[in-house]
Amino acid sequence: MPKTNLLLPAEPDILGDLYALEEPLLLQLRPAPDEDGEPWSPLPDTLDGEVLYEAYHRVLDALSVGTADVVYGRADLVPGVPMLVGADGRELVQLLDVQVEGQDLIRLSWLRDELARADDDLAVLLDDLAEDRHAPWWTGTTWAGGTAGGAVAAWARRALAPVLHRGVTREEASDKAELLAIVRAGAGRERIELTEAQEEVYGRYMVALIRATAAGRTSADLTAFATGLR
Repeated sequence: MPKTNLLLPAEPDILGDLYALEEPLLLQLRPAPDEDGEPWSPLPDTLDGEVLYEAYHRVLDALSVGTADVVYGRADLVPGVPMLVGADGRELVQLLDVQVEGQDLIRLSWLRDELARADDDLAVLLDDLAEDRHAPWWTGTTWAGGTAGGAVAAWARRALAPVLHRGVTREEASDKAELLAIVRAGAGRERIELTEAQEEVYGRYMVALIRATAAGRTSADLTAFATGLR
């Protein structure tokens, strides 16, 4: 299967939960020995937790070196990636030109879809995980996803959204292609200065990502501010 091109902002509000998936959830989905010593996973037989885990790590490994440092607050910028600059001189965000295996994204899509309809052992696991008040899905007083397990599943689906979100309209596909061309043409530079028309394209692209990953109005507004849209 051919590779897929992604455009991802080096922005903690958008990529942070993607990086956080491993510890609270994906490790729990890997097969582990049961009482009889046989490998067991809460996932249905159609999904292999180890295969999903490896696909997830290949996607993260495809991101630019230094992206994790930005996401975890250890650095402000990803080395070697140009900064997009608005028509009025405002710094917007670094956009990562990422190429990943299409099959890996399909596997992660299977996980996203399974989380949406979780039942049996997977539903029990999600309910158990929801009790962890230190996990990223905990809202403090209420469950963002309705039921306890539903909150975990909703958080995980949003965490996967940056790499799985696909534009479905002709305009969205055109916006991505134009931005990708801009980023590639500016590779090797420190800054890429956008025209007003190009900044509008950037804005539409980022709004779509924000809507896919934000849990609510407040986080959407914060992310929009962080990416230069407010």
